[in-house]
Amino acid sequence: MKSMAPALALLLASGIASAQMAAPKYPPDRTAEAGRKIERSNPYSEEQARSLLMREGYGDVSSLVKNESGIWEGTARKDGETVNVAVDYQGKVLRKNK
Repeated sequence: MKSMAPALALLLASGIASAQMAAPKYPPDRTAEAGRKIERSNPYSEEQARSLLMREGYGDVSSLVKNESGIWEGTARKDGETVNVAVDYQGKVLRKNK
C-alpha cells in the first residue's frame, strides 16, 4: 500500500493541474456594450398596426411613424377624444398621455 501512495498522489496532482489548464474559454460578452440601445424589430406593417388600433376601438387613425425603438406611433380618436397611441413589437396597443 505504501508504494501506491506516491503514485496516487502524482495521479491526483496531474489531474488537478490538467483540469485547471483545460478551463473553457468563452467569447467576450458583447450584449452589454456601453451606450448601446437594445432595439427590437417590429414585425407589423403600418396597415397591420392601424388594424390593431381599430380593433381596440380607435378611429380616425393618423399616419403612423415607426420610432427609433421600432414602435409605431400616431394619433387616433376614441370616446370623442384625440389621443396619442402606439403599437409595440408584440402588437400591444398603448395609449400615451399628451
